[in-house]
Amino acid sequence: MATHDLRDLNWKNGANNHKFTSSGTNNDEIQIPNWAKLVTVQPVGQAIWFSYVGTEGAAPSSHAFPQAASSIIQYNPVQTRTDRSIFLASQAGTATIYLIFE
Repeated sequence: MATHDLRDLNWKNGANNHKFTSSGTNNDEIQIPNWAKLVTVQPVGQAIWFSYVGTEGAAPSSHAFPQAASSIIQYNPVQTRTDRSIFLASQAGTATIYLIFE
């Protein structure tokens, strides 16, 4: 497993999207672009855990939010110069996860 650094995604068209496959039931750390004001997350095939806190490769936090397959969650991160991360983990097996940054 490795941190997914998406901070260099181009926002030329006002937004950007990214697709990845979770590596399993432990956290995948996603570093989000500093310009992003809205993040949309949609898992396909498996339900996932979503959290603002965690450690790459560790089990999801007990406070992680369960997100059903084929549903979406949106959140408005505070824009900052500081790096920001979210943590995603499949609830079982692996999940394909789509991310939209606006």
